[in-house]
Amino acid sequence: MNRSVVIESNQIPFAIENLLPGSYTLTLEDSNSCPATSSFTTTITSATQIVQGAVFLTLPGRPGATDGSIRIDTIDGGTPFDNYGQNEYKYILLNDLGNTVKSGRLSGDGEEILGIGAGTYSIEYEDANECTRRYDNFAVLQDPDPIDFDIQVTRNCNDANSGNITINIRGGYPD
Repeated sequence: MNRSVVIESNQIPFAIENLLPGSYTLTLEDSNSCPATSSFTTTITSATQIVQGAVFLTLPGRPGATDGSIRIDTIDGGTPFDNYGQNEYKYILLNDLGNTVKSGRLSGDGEEILGIGAGTYSIEYEDANECTRRYDNFAVLQDPDPIDFDIQVTRNCNDANSGNITINIRGGYPD
């Protein structure tokens, strides 16, 4: 689709912002309606949406610990930041109350966010054009149940070598 925008400005340089996708031809003329000797045509395309790949979780090692992690396999789409040839995206990791837990930049090739405790998390990515994509409730890390045990002792009074101790363990992570 070809679009036409007329701008009257004495300011140089000037910016044309918030253009929709399409083809544009820029032709300049002075205040006497004399056209410039050349024109410029460009096409603005729609940016692709930021897409998150597979997510892998490492659960906290014990109740209340913050040694869990969230590994994002890949991030693609949008217009990534170029960090010396490495595609990166800004991210904000939010807890279930909407509070920021972690933020920074992640590699488009995937990266691990460390130091995570139990909770339900959402993540928001931002690319170099400030386009965002949010994944709500994308990761749920659960604390293990507290380790609990009971001991049963069985004694046979007539035989000194026939006693038993049974320990029943519950909680934690099973093997």
